[in-house]
Amino acid sequence: MISVPTYTEPRYALRLASLQYSIALFLVVFMPFEGFILKWLPGPDRLYEYSRFITELLIYGLLAMVIGTRLGRGAPIRRTPIDVPLLSFVAVSLLTIAVRQTPFLSSIINLRTLLRYVALFYAIVHMDLETRQVRSMLVAIMVIAVMQALLGIMQHYVGIHPIWLPRETGLEIAGHSTSYVMLGRGREIGAAIGTMSDSIMLAVFLINSLMLFMVVGLAPRGMFRIRTSVWYASMAILFVATAFTYSRIATILATLCIPLVLVCTGRRQMIHALAVMVAVLGLGVFVIAGASKSNLGSIKLRNEQLSPFQNVQMIFTADYFAKAKTQRMGTLARVGGLLVRSGHVIGFGPDAEFAKTRLVDRDESLYYLYDRQSFEDVYWIAMFAYYGAAGLALYLWMLWRIFITGLGLAQHGNNPMYVVLGSMAAAIVVVCIPMTFITRTFEFRTYGFYFWLFAGLMMNAHMHVPGSFRQRADEG
Repeated sequence: MISVPTYTEPRYALRLASLQYSIALFLVVFMPFEGFILKWLPGPDRLYEYSRFITELLIYGLLAMVIGTRLGRGAPIRRTPIDVPLLSFVAVSLLTIAVRQTPFLSSIINLRTLLRYVALFYAIVHMDLETRQVRSMLVAIMVIAVMQALLGIMQHYVGIHPIWLPRETGLEIAGHSTSYVMLGRGREIGAAIGTMSDSIMLAVFLINSLMLFMVVGLAPRGMFRIRTSVWYASMAILFVATAFTYSRIATILATLCIPLVLVCTGRRQMIHALAVMVAVLGLGVFVIAGASKSNLGSIKLRNEQLSPFQNVQMIFTADYFAKAKTQRMGTLARVGGLLVRSGHVIGFGPDAEFAKTRLVDRDESLYYLYDRQSFEDVYWIAMFAYYGAAGLALYLWMLWRIFITGLGLAQHGNNPMYVVLGSMAAAIVVVCIPMTFITRTFEFRTYGFYFWLFAGLMMNAHMHVPGSFRQRADEG
């Protein structure tokens, strides 16, 4: 699929390529278990707090190693379709910080949180990967997803044992505080968390994994050597586990990922799609609508005791609508409306407290933002406030370039792996749009890491398609 180093190159180059792949594969496997593994480190909480930067430092080290290796052998830096919008977004963000005089350190920290895994994207883009290596990465993700899903289902029925919880600590860097807490605002009784400390973290990981299973299911037989029965069973397990996270948006998107992937791949075999949907949703609804209420749980539980099916049904009730108007829906209408009416081209800067203060200065009725996190949960609105219309437009342009490149690769690529990677990249961009109205997707480690991993794998494949197609995609 992708260029392989030849044996005419120096032996150390081959070893470096193998080391780079090993680091990338380690990160792919390690990320879902990061909090669970690091909690066992001996020593004080301070050591644990700083250990959470290990993966980020590994990614930066991997990028430096990959770029250094390419430059050392005289190979050029690869240009990608997102270079211009990404650099423009960073430039506008820094300009916003300077113009608005936003607190510099906290702004840089928040900007880093949004973009930290872009380094992984560029590392993957510049790696020399073989088809079997890419396949191994994807299979590893699917195996881990099934493991996490089974664990989540067990937690729903048996309860969350303290062994699955990370340490609850806080970290302060130059006056900027970060807290590592579990289920901070409470979760419904029976909500599953896997090894990821929070149900929403598990939900976003399972959604991406569910789409990956769907894409792989449409690949030619024998490419991934997954039996049809195992594939169907895995899809059903992931769907049920997603519902058991009690994330309504994730459960709804799980039901839509099948037609979404078919559109992204350009497939029109609707009979196959309906068969998959009946198999997955039939088993899922049977389990969810049955006696699946859980009386067990361990920490900070909400008072509601609902089945996942009832949890989704609540969206269509008058009580839920009235409550939503004081939370995310209210933030979307009131804060978004204020920013649109005021012609908010230049943002306040990526500091949450500073942005809230500026919003309250414009409309005192928004004082409730100080006491609630609904502002940051409606993350597109938060980004609108932080980076302004200019910054938000550039970020969306970057996502559009990923989508259009992936879609073109899926529908016009001449290699089955291109179809898998292109479809996956296009699908995750589509899914992230509605999900980011509900939660801070790109700031979550279990979402941001795999989003940029899939985008990087797709872009790596894009570098090896015929020049005419690449030129059309780069200009799209």
